Amino acid sequence: MTQEVSLRELTRENWWECASLELPEDQAHFVASNLISIAQSRIEPERTPMAIYVDETMVGFVLFNDRPLWDGSYRLSRLMIDHDHQGRGYGRAATKLVISRLRDVAGCHEILLDYHQDNHAAASLYTSLGFEPFDEHDGVIVCRLRLNA
Repeated sequence: MTQEVSLRELTRENWWECASLELPEDQAHFVASNLISIAQSRIEPERTPMAIYVDETMVGFVLFNDRPLWDGSYRLSRLMIDHDHQGRGYGRAATKLVISRLRDVAGCHEILLDYHQDNHAAASLYTSLGFEPFDEHDGVIVCRLRLNA
């Protein structure tokens, strides 16, 4: 049986479950908490918070913008998969869904993201999907994925 990964809106019914998802202890310092990210999306409404589901089970969270930020950029700001669901390709599938969604946005020619230099899983995932590092500052690697016009 094939499991379907989907992105779903945060609602009154599921936001607390999303805020309660956790990374393994050794990864927690790489990504802001889901609660902080949800709050950020309320202050910066161009950022879109979405829960990652596999069939009917919430397994993670993603924050991106499908409207340009103040600097005109489109970013994949956060991606996390709950510790109980890692290692099954859900992060890759969710990232592909975000890329697909942003490909359809007029004016979005590249997607930016960053990750901590010690986050080897993120480095591997993002480079395998075509993101290219182009800057580094204070231990943070900044990458871009150029989209075909």
